[in-house]
Amino acid sequence: MPTPQVDIQNGSVTNPPVTYPGSFQWSNPTDKNVLLTGCSGFCTQDSYQVPANSTCDAETIASPTGHNFTETPNEWNAPGMPHIKNPTRRLADDREVA
Repeated sequence: MPTPQVDIQNGSVTNPPVTYPGSFQWSNPTDKNVLLTGCSGFCTQDSYQVPANSTCDAETIASPTGHNFTETPNEWNAPGMPHIKNPTRRLADDREVA
């Protein structure tokens, strides 16, 4: 199964889903190195350095509290503040609701 990738410019997820807990990659399609911070609401680390035109491995936590983050430099080119679009809930959450 392919590893999900989250685009740092628009939060879109390719090779979905991003699971909680689980692995994914930050994807940076820009020509600038980007530092992501404020990721601790959904990741095991608060910050990630994502090289230009490359990816960076990341791990999600079991119980996310948010999906927003900040970027330096800011390469976000979509509406709103940087965030993962359409995050996937844990399978256990779906069973609890049913």
